Order: sequence, then structure tokens, then C-alpha cells
Amino acid sequence: MMRRGVVGLLVMFAGAEPVVAAEVWQSTTGWCSPIQSGNNNVVNCNGVDPRAMDRLNERLDRMELDLKQKITVADDWARRYNELNAELEETKKQLAAKGEDATLVQAAQDLLHEGKLDEARAIFDRLIQSDKANVDRAAQDFFGRASVFALQFRLDEALPDYAEAYQYRPNDQRFATAYAYALQQQKDYPKAESVLQELLRQRRSLAAQNPAAYRPDLAGTLNNLGVLYDETRRFADAEAAYKEAAGIRRELAAQNPAAYRPDLAQTLNNLGALYDATHRFAEAEAAYREAAGIGRELAAQNPAAYRPDLARTLNNLGILYDETDRFAEGEAAKREAAGIERALAAQNPAAYRPDLARTLNNLGALYDDTHRFAEAEAAYKEAAGIYRELAAQNPAAYRPDLTRTLNNLGILYDETRRFAEAEAAYREAAGIYRELAAQNPAAYRRDLATTLNLLGILYDDTHRFAEAEAAYREAAGIRRELAAQNPAAYRPDLATTLNNLGALYWQTQRFAEAEAAFKETAGIGRELAAQNPAAYRPGLATTLNNLGVLYHDTHRFADAEAALKEAADIRRALAAQNPAAYRPNLATTLTNLASLYRDMHRDSDAQAVEAEAMAAAK
Repeated sequence: MMRRGVVGLLVMFAGAEPVVAAEVWQSTTGWCSPIQSGNNNVVNCNGVDPRAMDRLNERLDRMELDLKQKITVADDWARRYNELNAELEETKKQLAAKGEDATLVQAAQDLLHEGKLDEARAIFDRLIQSDKANVDRAAQDFFGRASVFALQFRLDEALPDYAEAYQYRPNDQRFATAYAYALQQQKDYPKAESVLQELLRQRRSLAAQNPAAYRPDLAGTLNNLGVLYDETRRFADAEAAYKEAAGIRRELAAQNPAAYRPDLAQTLNNLGALYDATHRFAEAEAAYREAAGIGRELAAQNPAAYRPDLARTLNNLGILYDETDRFAEGEAAKREAAGIERALAAQNPAAYRPDLARTLNNLGALYDDTHRFAEAEAAYKEAAGIYRELAAQNPAAYRPDLTRTLNNLGILYDETRRFAEAEAAYREAAGIYRELAAQNPAAYRRDLATTLNLLGILYDDTHRFAEAEAAYREAAGIRRELAAQNPAAYRPDLATTLNNLGALYWQTQRFAEAEAAFKETAGIGRELAAQNPAAYRPGLATTLNNLGVLYHDTHRFADAEAALKEAADIRRALAAQNPAAYRPNLATTLTNLASLYRDMHRDSDAQAVEAEAMAAAK
């Protein structure tokens, strides 16, 4: 019997960590920035009273965030603080114009400035009781109390008050925007969409009457809707919203570049991330390149403000080039990003070393993909060294990043047959993930399963089959539970481990168990490929090839032929679209099919398939 193509182990683990441009809500100029204070970094936010700022920094320190996460949280907090402060200022003016007493409102504002939020909320409790008969005042009071709850990071308690304010005054765009944002943060997407759609209708009407005043707000709402659709995987709707927002922002930026080009770059980054996620790589490249062009010009005028954003866009562009096998361009983009981040980290290590480590990790992945293993190892080891130092200071924030880099190092060592070092890296990563998953299962069990899957592959490669089976089975158990809760997100991961487990059983002559694993994998693969052919047909073809080889080995020739022919049909279609990527796989399946025909004494069929296999292999 002729030897057939080896069983392919699917390792769906992306070495690169895409630093996807933050799909944020309406862009701000960035309220907050890091400030060096002794050996530490604190956050400072424009427009926030220093007393309130001190209390916020104390709270951020207790949250165990890295500096970038702190700035993101602080930006959101400062935006709410300034909105509430402006609302209180406006309310005081209204009361003064009517000759009414503003003592309570002034007291609430003073307490806000001092950061005494419990006391400020108590004043809003009193205002709500006294203003029930006045619709406008009641709406402002509920909005004020909701804002205080949000500033205390108690968004679940803020939502009912945001809802009250919105119900009192649904045409007040400030209330609608805040309510929709809070709903989306709490993952209540249907309600958030409903509020945003009504807000969009209002802003379209206003922009038709007064374009100069209202088109910026219209673009912001469209961008926010795009984010919502993106998060709920309604990609066509997200694209339409982002494209309309980008069109408006291009026109605004043509009239006033300084004011609107940063917003345009933000929407282009979101659009690029959407196209990348849906494998529309040419369109993703165009969006990222335009965003990078804007970022270069902005950074030339104001390096401190815009070089970090430029580095993130370059990183995204580099990852895109990796995905499309344009490695020289990917390397150039990532090296430029790393150069920017090294310079930034030299000025402010606490703020920018995490970004540098992430780019080094991504650069290591590129070198790994192009078999420049020494450079890959150097990049990964530098990234891991940075993450170890950061994790020593802030374990909760940086241990997850360290484990991702350890996994990538493990993959590199496995590929270069440095198995002891690979095992050490994987085992350290798995140990950290076990601790993290014990504290936060929802956040880290998926990562633990990924590392166990990689450890299983290593043990498989080194013929430690019992340990490989234990690792795969634990990974599959986790992934089954996750897939039961969220099939769309986790069934691909489950299919990966099942395919690897099937391959292990095949190698150890446990054919019934191998068949069960491969058949379950193929079942999942068919459903996934029906929903997203571009993403999942290659994996389905691999599993069908494996199943065909298994059936051949167990003399179930009719089943083997059916599986191999289906795999070959899929791979022919893939090779027609991308010959360089898929013709070798097609040649493997055709060789397996020819071997089957030889064993079935169908020599003429075997000759025809062998000829096609030779042509595909050229």
C-alpha cells in the first residue's frame, strides 16, 4: 500500500497580536495623558479639578490596569465629568435667569470638583424629589445622578436614570448619546441600536437644515452605529455606517483639516479593522494606508499627540501585510512602529514600553513566518523581558501579555525542534493561565485551552502520546463548555482541538476514536463554512482529507473516496483563487486519492489523478 499524505494538525493560533485601532465612540481630542511622578506614572485629564483627579488616580491604581488601560478609562471618565460639569453650569444659568435658587446645584458642582461623588449623588436625590413636576428639571436631575453613578463605575445603577432622562426628553441629543453609550457598554445592543437609530434620524434632519453645525455630530453617530454593528457581527451594516461617516469626515477635513482629520483617521482605522476581519484585504490596506498618511502629517505637526496613534496604525498595516504574505512590507511597517515606540519609551517608559513589547511580539511573529528564527527569538525574548518587568510591578495587567509571548516563543522552539525549551515556555504560560482562569474564568479559560492545545501538539511531536491526549482532552473539555455558551465564538476552537485529537488517535491506531473526532470536526466545519466560506473551507478540507486517509487505512474505500473527493473539490476551488497558498494542499489530497484508487485496482482513475497531482505540485 502506498504511503499517503500526513494528517495535518490544525493549529489555529495567531502568533501576531493585532493591535486593532480602538473601535471607540465619537472621537475626542483625548482628555487624558500620562504624567511622570517620581518613578510612577499618573494620569492627568484636561478640565478636571486636581482634587477630583487625585481621587480618580487612587481608584485607577486599585483597578490594577496598565497605563494605556488607565488612560482609556480616564478618558471616558473625564468626558462624563466634563459633560456633567457643563450641564450643572447651564442649569445654574437657567435658574439665575428665572430668579430661582441654585444653591443645591452649586453644591453638587462643588462636590463634583472635590471628587466627593457620594455626597454629590445625595444632592441629586434631593433634586429629583423636589423637581418631579418640572419635566426639564427632572430630566436634568436624572441625567446628573446617572452621570455620578457612571463616574463611580456603577453603570448598572446609572442605566435606569439615563433611561428616565431620555424618556423625559428623547430629543435631547446629549441624553440620547449618553444613554446609548451606557447601553452598549452593558451589552444591551438592541436598546442601544434603537436609541442610536432615533438619534441618527434627528441628526440627519438637523444636518439637512444646517450642515455646518450638525454634520460633525451626524458623522459621530454613524461611527458609533458602525461600532455597534461591528461588535454584533453585522458587518454589512457596519461597513455602510463607517463609509458614510468617513465620507462626511473627508468633506469636513477638506474644509478644516486641523479639526477633523484625526476623526477621519479614527473611522478609517475602524473600517480597516472591519475589512481585515472579513478578509477583504485590499480594502483594508487602502483604509489603513490612508489613516497612516493622515497620521504621518499629524505627527509631523504634533509628535507628542499623534506618534502613538501612527505607530498603532502601522502595526495594524504590518499585520495585514503578514496575512497577505507581503512580508517585506509587513516588516517595514512593524519596524517603523517599533522605532517610534522605542523613542517614546525612552522618554516615558511606563507609558510606552507595553506598546513596544506588543510590536516586538508581532515582529517576532513575522520573522517566525519567514523562517528567520534567530531574529524571531530575539524579538520574542525582548518582548518577554519587558513583560516580565511590567508583570512584576502590575501582575494583573501584564501577566496575560507575558503568557501570549511565552506561547509564541514555545511555537518557535517547537518549529526549530528545541523541544525542551518549547515545553518550558508552554508550561509556564499554562501555569499562569490556570491562576488567571481560577480568578476570572470568563476572561482566561479560552487562553488556557489554547496553551493546552499547543502543549498537546508538542507532546504529539515528541511521541509523548499519553501526555498529548491529556492536554488535548482538557482543552477540548474547556472549549466544549465555552462553545455551549457561545457557539459562534468558540466552535472553531473546539474543531481545532478535535481535529488534533483525531490525528493523535489515528497515529496510535485508535481508529474508532479518530473517526468520531474527525466526524465531529467535519460537522462543525460544514456549519462554519456555510456561514463564512472564505474563513472555514480550508479547515474543512483538511479534516475531510484526514477522514479520507483514516477510512483508507481501515479499508472503508467508498467512504474514503467520498471524503477525499469532497476535500479535493474544495481545494480545487481554493487553488483557483489563490494558487500559491492552496495548490500544495490540493496535490496532497490528490496523491491520497490516487493511492486509494491504486488499492482499489482502479488504475486508470489513479493515473488521471496522479497527473493532476503532479501539475498541482509544480
